[in-house]
Amino acid sequence: MTNKPYLPFSFCLLFCFFSSAADSLDIKIGQMIMVGINERTSIEKKDSLLTEIKQNKFGGVVLFEKNISPDNSSKTLKKMISVMQDKASVPLLITIDEEGGKVHRLKEKYGFVGMPSASYLGLIDKADSTLFYNRRLAKELAGLGINLNYAPSVDLAVNPENTVIVKRERSFSASADIVAKHASLCIQSHHENSVKTIL
Repeated sequence: MTNKPYLPFSFCLLFCFFSSAADSLDIKIGQMIMVGINERTSIEKKDSLLTEIKQNKFGGVVLFEKNISPDNSSKTLKKMISVMQDKASVPLLITIDEEGGKVHRLKEKYGFVGMPSASYLGLIDKADSTLFYNRRLAKELAGLGINLNYAPSVDLAVNPENTVIVKRERSFSASADIVAKHASLCIQSHHENSVKTIL
């Protein structure tokens, strides 16, 4: 009979422990999910996306060209990213596939910096040029709030008929040494600006 008062308290501690563990697991699962944001170029205060961010439903956002506003592009994109990050209890990965050349979401027509293709940089094979262009790009990405770039491509241009890599000028070279050299310079440039890369 003297033990009865402790049962509810024990149950409460057990419930709180499992509830906390479940929340933690939900957050960990959310961190493994990366989402596109449809064709949004801005986010209103009542946007359901902000609720999902606040609830830790996902850990990152993939941006595409369709998310770039044709007007006041840089300011609008920066604001949209900032609004999303402000709602996140765990900082979001804000990602983009910005390799340059034909794989270039932040186009010059929107007011962003130009970025030559990997093929061009590998062909001229000048470290200074690769550093210059990648540092300029990475600085712009960081300034917008983009913290992960799906670059560089480390495929070898060994098949001239390859439509995905070679014909889109996404490879630095058919030479593994040249690819390794310029991919390393690309990574270095991004990391100098606190932008993560993915090979």
